[in-house]
Amino acid sequence: MPAGKNLICLTGAQGGGRDKWKRRAMGSIAAKYCNYIIVGTEDPYDEDPGKINQEVLNGALKKRGFEEEINCFQFTRRREAIRKAINLAKPGDIVILCGKGGEKLMCLGNKKIPWDEEKEVRKILGSSR
Repeated sequence: MPAGKNLICLTGAQGGGRDKWKRRAMGSIAAKYCNYIIVGTEDPYDEDPGKINQEVLNGALKKRGFEEEINCFQFTRRREAIRKAINLAKPGDIVILCGKGGEKLMCLGNKKIPWDEEKEVRKILGSSR
């Protein structure tokens, strides 16, 4: 990464009891490579999204140390997490959105809600720039 450029990563973690072991590891990996870490809900199913997010952040904070907590953010609404990632970015920074990609649904409880990450990003870019 060129000097003075930031890597801003939005990540999430699966809910519904799936892949719990990955959560701390995902946070740790993000902390190793990213200047800013934003954790945003992916598919919490019936799990508490705040608890899932905290498990990811715990891995990040353990890797970096408590003093860098100011570069970590969490949102239970993915749209807000995307907005934060975009608004943190300055010219030359890189924003990576991980977790939803081409998925067209978000699973909350027993509901499947239509979701299009690309459309969300385009809306936010249109309103914030």
